Amino acid sequence: MSISRTSQVALILSIALVVSGALVVTFSDLGILGWVLIVLGIVAEIIAVTRKRTVLQ
Repeated sequence: MSISRTSQVALILSIALVVSGALVVTFSDLGILGWVLIVLGIVAEIIAVTRKRTVLQ
């Protein structure tokens, strides 16, 4: 299975959002901000993986 370059970038970004959200929740008092980052990361990951693949001709 191969994914496009845009989807790869979105997947890397989503992983970074989830990890940064987990770090914010763990090490600071900004819990709601951390949870928002985690949810945004999960949504971005779902979009990146389920994105329609287009073939350029």
